[in-house]
Amino acid sequence: DEFGHLPPPLPEPKYSVNKRVLPPSLIAMSSTEGRQYLLNALSSNTAESYWNLMEQFINQSDPAFCGITTLVMVLNAMSVDPNIRWRGGWRFYGSEDV
Repeated sequence: DEFGHLPPPLPEPKYSVNKRVLPPSLIAMSSTEGRQYLLNALSSNTAESYWNLMEQFINQSDPAFCGITTLVMVLNAMSVDPNIRWRGGWRFYGSEDV
């Protein structure tokens, strides 16, 4: 057996998480207060970077990849050319590239 040397699989976790509740000190972007913050920033012209970041939004593929995913979003939002192909002829950063 070619896989005989591998350790057995890990047991299933006793719990799982679908969505975590934000701590009381944080404001959800989708809440009334969060939306008001965004509207205030847009009306005072202090939210220009929001549009570039939202165009590049990606979900992290692993809970430990929050920093990598943030870096990928920022590099793509700033139009930093990775000089490598992402898919086909497209040159973008992906979480597997950083």
